[in-house]
Amino acid sequence: MPAAGKVVGMQRDGEARSRTGNDGTQHVTIDGAQAGAAERMARAGDDAALAGRHRKALDLFDRVIEQFGDSHEPEVRRWVAGAMARKAEVLEQDDSLTAALAVWDELVARFGADRAPNLLSRVSLALDGKARLLKRLGRVEDALRVRNEELARYATMLPQPRPSARLHALMSKATILSEQQRWRETVAVCQELRAHARASSEGDAREYEAWSLLEEGTALRTLGEPADGLEVLNELLVRFGESSEGPVRYYVALGMWQQAFAYRALGLSEQQISVLTQLSERFASATDPDVAKLVTQALYERAVCAYETGDGEQALPLFDAVIRRARGTTDRGLRSYSTWSALRAAGLLADHGATKDGLRVVDAAIYELKADEDRGDPSLWAQLLLVKAELLSPGRFNEALVVIDAVLDRFFDSADPEQREFSARALMFKMRIFNMLDQPDEALQAFEQLVNDGLEQAALTAIEAIERQRKGSHRPADRDILANYLILKATILYQLDHEGEARSVLADLVADLEHEQAPNIRRIVAHAREVQRAWSAD
Repeated sequence: MPAAGKVVGMQRDGEARSRTGNDGTQHVTIDGAQAGAAERMARAGDDAALAGRHRKALDLFDRVIEQFGDSHEPEVRRWVAGAMARKAEVLEQDDSLTAALAVWDELVARFGADRAPNLLSRVSLALDGKARLLKRLGRVEDALRVRNEELARYATMLPQPRPSARLHALMSKATILSEQQRWRETVAVCQELRAHARASSEGDAREYEAWSLLEEGTALRTLGEPADGLEVLNELLVRFGESSEGPVRYYVALGMWQQAFAYRALGLSEQQISVLTQLSERFASATDPDVAKLVTQALYERAVCAYETGDGEQALPLFDAVIRRARGTTDRGLRSYSTWSALRAAGLLADHGATKDGLRVVDAAIYELKADEDRGDPSLWAQLLLVKAELLSPGRFNEALVVIDAVLDRFFDSADPEQREFSARALMFKMRIFNMLDQPDEALQAFEQLVNDGLEQAALTAIEAIERQRKGSHRPADRDILANYLILKATILYQLDHEGEARSVLADLVADLEHEQAPNIRRIVAHAREVQRAWSAD
């Protein structure tokens, strides 16, 4: 117990008022001086942080905490808590995540029991920061525990310490569960979030409600319950379809995208195409990058649907729209859509006798990738070159071989499985060209190169991919190419001593194509029978 007359506290640069307690101890109350000093120092730290002088900012925040941390004055404690929060945020910006987490922990420990409104908001911010950092550090269960602790506080706390604090915590919890593929729990939290959002008077409650519908519908679709997912997504469109709010518009567009996948899962292709069309038309002029990207994706999916059903007349302008929308982009996802559109559009143009136009489309796509080579995808570049060689090969064989050699030069020594597959494709393409030129020795040389470099399995993988892409296609060129590769598949299997499998591939090929009348197919069937006879003679 302090002795009578001892001063508790320290007078600083302001007026002090004293009082004597019942025990005779003199207490000094600072009349705003400490609060003013703490505020000035904290604001100076903020200014330094905003200017990017993080070391200076951290030093100032530490001084606030050290000099004023023991104060019981509410206004001083407010600035101490604020300095701790800003210190944690600056440390997080510097990727000092463990140090930032320790500051958030200290803030909660020091002020967690305080019910002053300003401190409630700081503790709420600290719990949010803790959960966010724990997630970034991969400590998912700890992040969920902190979110639950935060939500438990909000359940008994009125008013809320920050606007929409409970809604934000529920949204963050649902996001963590979704990323962990804990779909049932995600659905339950989304429903809880929606109930609170609808009861809330906060201005952004509509955004949280729309998000909850989107996330729940997506979770149900992913659970294999597309009909239930569609019901929730339809509610999203009914309630918010005409909204002009930026985030809500994005949720509506993304909800339509998810609807398309739900219809696909139900085998309802007409409804799938219909919702993709509505999406691409309703948001065609959207300036929000995320919404604009969804429009491009919807156009691409519509084009693929038309392409796969043999409707090239409808597919071509859609592929062209994708290419135009993605021109000059640095977004790798959009670049991929654009390149695949160019690959398919070029084939369709060639089918309609516009091979030169197809070559122009491919060359433009190659130029786009070269213009940004550091961010380009080597696999897309290789596929473009192989399609270019395909377009050249009907009459410009030497140019086609030069293009194929460019692929081999880039990938031949690679240990990457995907790039080895492209090397195998290039060598198989060479064999096809030499066979078309009636140059069996050169074709054999390419085959031996494939075998000697151990690319047989890569070749089989490549042929399986070609089968998946072209099987069932209505395009004559696809059937021709696939048949050639199936003969090569049989030859490689035979070389690997899988004779039974090799014979089965050839037998299936002959049975499938023997009644075809197209000259190229008849030639392929004749070649397959020659191979069968040669194996029988062995």
